[in-house]
Amino acid sequence: MEIPPKYELLVNHKSDLLSQDLILTGIYQFSNFKDFGLSFNFPYIIYNHKNGDISWLKKHVDELRTTLLSNSEYEKLISELKQNLSDHKAYLEKFKAKLHLARNDTRIIIEFFDQSIKAASSISRHMFELAIGEELKRLDISPKEIKSVRTETTKASEELKMLSKEFSDELKKECDLSNNLSKRLRDFCQKYGYLGMKHFLGRPWSVSDIYQMLQDVADQPERDEEESSSDKREHESPYLEFAEEILRLRTEKWESMCRGTYLFREMVVNHFSDIVKYDDLLELRMDEVINVLSSGNPCPKRDCDSNNSILFSLHDKGVELITNMISEDRKMDFDRNIISEIRGQPACSGKVIGKVKVVLDPKECSKIEKGDILVATMSTPDFLFGMFKAAAFVTDIGGMTCHAAIVAREMKKPCVIGTEIATKVLKDGDMVEVDAEKGVVRKLTLED
Repeated sequence: MEIPPKYELLVNHKSDLLSQDLILTGIYQFSNFKDFGLSFNFPYIIYNHKNGDISWLKKHVDELRTTLLSNSEYEKLISELKQNLSDHKAYLEKFKAKLHLARNDTRIIIEFFDQSIKAASSISRHMFELAIGEELKRLDISPKEIKSVRTETTKASEELKMLSKEFSDELKKECDLSNNLSKRLRDFCQKYGYLGMKHFLGRPWSVSDIYQMLQDVADQPERDEEESSSDKREHESPYLEFAEEILRLRTEKWESMCRGTYLFREMVVNHFSDIVKYDDLLELRMDEVINVLSSGNPCPKRDCDSNNSILFSLHDKGVELITNMISEDRKMDFDRNIISEIRGQPACSGKVIGKVKVVLDPKECSKIEKGDILVATMSTPDFLFGMFKAAAFVTDIGGMTCHAAIVAREMKKPCVIGTEIATKVLKDGDMVEVDAEKGVVRKLTLED
């Protein structure tokens, strides 16, 4: 099934059904966009489980893109996002203390989903970034003027850099880890391992994962500390501050949600492993998961690997799961061999030549080698492995506050976003020049 023309592809996020059921339910129950003067309370959304496409009703997107709130409304929005995040973090501390009781108290599991639904409700509110991004473009304000935000992901990256310097000599040798480095890696995993989760999907980072990251970080160029620590801007605009604050809260919400699902995974693995495998829960809906964990009944079977499509549709009646629909992948309506140049939006300046690696799923980051150009529909925090090794990033989707743009500015790597067609035009092994000064990605030939 192809997405109807009235829907616009906004996000590509290959995920699990459980995460999408939770997120869409939260948006449906608690969004209240009308509080900010919009004509709808929640957006209509279609999630295609086969390819990860998340499309919003186009007229809702157009309204969000053109509705610039007043300063007081943005302050209200930010205040609500902060409260939602604070409430969720406080709840997770309580949940962590009760994990061992969940086997005999189904109310703990039900409360986890209720609280997670409330936390997920704020995810759609971050789409107010669309209008801010349009206003910054109108004001001719470059993405590089949006300051990097310091969240747990940033702290983890900084600590990796520190460890790579401290143990640089040991990392160059092919030998067993010293006791000191092993302990530091275990401590790192204890502190930041949950960032390996992608909502319910994935697994926490292991010591071997972090060791591999250290090897990649060791080759990163030094940041220009003078530039990165400067408070000077070419422009002064309240929209820059609003963008930075909403961006920070979006990243922290991702981290908080992943911490919650990490704890949920710990609960299932440590206290329910005799009745169910954790991964078997990922293609179920929330009520089905609660039933399995509370009753011990076998997991319902849902074929997610067939050629048929599974869609989640959010509309006036709620979240609907549609199965057994014949699906076609997004088709190319052009010959990619005749396109030699792709244009997008510069997100972090610079120019580099490298070999393309198209990554449509974070699991494919393992094929990236140092100096490659990471080309993705869009990136999420679980692309971090590949981003450390890549020399530049190119995405189909995203604006100046998207994940790829944030990481690129943090790592000081050239980045071109919003090309729309990069993953369709480019293929593994293509040599390209990424010119993130002009927002151009150019295929190179032997003559070049």
